Amino acid sequence: MQIVIIIGCLLILLVISGYHNQKREREALLQRLLSEYGNVTDPKIKRIACLGTLEDPAVGGAIDQITWNDLSLTDVYQRINYTHTSAGAQRLFDVMAHPAMSKEPIDAQDALTEKLTKDRALFQSIVPALHEIGYTGKYTLQEYLAYLTDLPKESMAKMVLLDLLYLPAIALFALTPMAGVGGLFAVIALNLTYYFRKKAILMPYLGSFAYILRMVRAGRRVEDALRDLPEKQLQIRADLKELSAFSRGSSLAMSLQGASSSNPLDLLLDYLRMLFHFDLMKFYQMLEICREKEQTIRDLVAQIAALDLAQSIACYRASLATWCKPDLQQGCALSVVNVKHPLLSDAVANSIHVGEKQVLITGSNASGKSTFLKTVAVNAILAQAIGTVSAETWQGDCYRIFSSMALRDDLLSGDSFYMSEIKALKRVLDAALPGMASDTGTTGTENRAGIGNSANEENRAGGEDYSNAPILCFIDEVLKGTNTVERIAASGRILRYLGGQHAVVFAATHDIELTSLLADCYENYHFTEEVQDQIVFSYRLMEGRSTTRNAIRLLSMIGMPKEITDAAEADAAFFLTHGKWE
Repeated sequence: MQIVIIIGCLLILLVISGYHNQKREREALLQRLLSEYGNVTDPKIKRIACLGTLEDPAVGGAIDQITWNDLSLTDVYQRINYTHTSAGAQRLFDVMAHPAMSKEPIDAQDALTEKLTKDRALFQSIVPALHEIGYTGKYTLQEYLAYLTDLPKESMAKMVLLDLLYLPAIALFALTPMAGVGGLFAVIALNLTYYFRKKAILMPYLGSFAYILRMVRAGRRVEDALRDLPEKQLQIRADLKELSAFSRGSSLAMSLQGASSSNPLDLLLDYLRMLFHFDLMKFYQMLEICREKEQTIRDLVAQIAALDLAQSIACYRASLATWCKPDLQQGCALSVVNVKHPLLSDAVANSIHVGEKQVLITGSNASGKSTFLKTVAVNAILAQAIGTVSAETWQGDCYRIFSSMALRDDLLSGDSFYMSEIKALKRVLDAALPGMASDTGTTGTENRAGIGNSANEENRAGGEDYSNAPILCFIDEVLKGTNTVERIAASGRILRYLGGQHAVVFAATHDIELTSLLADCYENYHFTEEVQDQIVFSYRLMEGRSTTRNAIRLLSMIGMPKEITDAAEADAAFFLTHGKWE
């Protein structure tokens, strides 16, 4: 009796100890998850989800591959990504790749972000539930759902018939044991062959089921947390109710993965599943529910994605020293105060107001021209994607955003650097012409913020379609792949033509001649430097054209022979004085 009491006490202690260990692990996980709030996380340890592809060339308001590469938007994505689920990661990519063309979806998204920011208890309830959902794997969730739809149907009658074959085999065994044994082994072999053949086909699809089940399980926790957001709670509650049959008994189908331990009972159940196909039957039942409730699953994904994106935006905002919500109004001139690049922790803030003229920036090498263009471009995208700008104030319209900056030779297509340049510029010119933007560019924007239709499918304020939204373009060193005379002549005409379209143009150049040629339609700005023992850059945007140059001085600073640099300075001075080369 004493032994029984001792064993009982030990079991109770083990249970209590296990409970406290689990509680400590949950608390440690929560602290780790909440520690990301307000901190810049290391991009090296972030998981990059499979995010899909960009439209190329860009249609509608989409960001094309050239602009994405020019602006290093993958790095920007990593910086602002605090999501915990594949659905949230995909949504973040979607809103960056397809910035909203009206303020309504941004405002709806921001309302949820604000709620999570102000209600810390709600935030702390949602984050662990989202983390439990996690990621799907190497494919997007949309691809997984599509694969489930493509999977051929299987008749339940066939599996039931295979199970019923055991009955005549057993009956034959009662009449003729030897024949019965042979018949029984034949039926077992037939069932095992069918089982393993089907299992090999179905195994890759278990990841889809597992992700949906995690969403349903976490959805119940999220539903409880959303008591103060009835519209979200009611939507998730309705979705969960429709998917209750999917999750009921789902462990049977998930057991296709095999016994997870050496427990004799688990092994016995595994053999029974092989012989009687209970897990296959449940799998196909769940598959049928997936097909019938596909829209419900997508609705649930949209709700989870909206929550994950909102908490991610809240975390990103908390990590910024200065940020603002953009003031986006149709026809509003672009005006920015103290804007910084989100990837630069020690960036110098600059301000600009774009009036009737476009923007032409000159300056020496490494003075900050390209960085400023990228700063404005990236923040313009984030303004229309997540309603968050690294600046004190941001006013402007909703733009279709293009760039032509970090181009290079295309070996696969055989295009030279110059050909790559002019093709990139041509796409911007085409997009700037009224009515040239495609009205089919809505891929990847379904149900922004989990409500309504795609922002790109809605008319912009004032009744205009998004295809007539203004272009915001950024061009660095126009036509630098050709000779000086033709470059200045052609680039001047291109910039003049582009500035006359429905576009806001930011251009940077080393060709000072363009500041005079375009003075009537471009406002001149410049970056400069101080030359002491070394070159010191202020990275401050200043009005007017540049009056300094430093290319030869930089050659000297990195150790080029003095014979070369002195002669180069003399040659440059002669040309500037006489207008010809000696």
